[in-house]
Amino acid sequence: MEKRRLTSVSPLSAFVHGALVSFLLAYPLVALMRFFQHFDGPVEGPWWAIWLLFPAGFAIFGAVWAMLASLAYNSVARLLGGVVYTSAEKQP
Repeated sequence: MEKRRLTSVSPLSAFVHGALVSFLLAYPLVALMRFFQHFDGPVEGPWWAIWLLFPAGFAIFGAVWAMLASLAYNSVARLLGGVVYTSAEKQP
């Protein structure tokens, strides 16, 4: 096994992955929120707004935070050398 260091994370890649993961995780959150709203009585307002706008907003915020986290990691890794991990495969 070979030890390696993760010296940087691409901010664009973190942005895209953060958006996708946040968007997908927003739907169970919306479903849970709508489930508990039904105990309060009839739900007012357009139903589609929650199911479309909340996940989109959640994805934008998740993407921005993932990008900021990757930029913070890159600056700390530049000073400290990055996270050490072991690689099971030999690279050519």
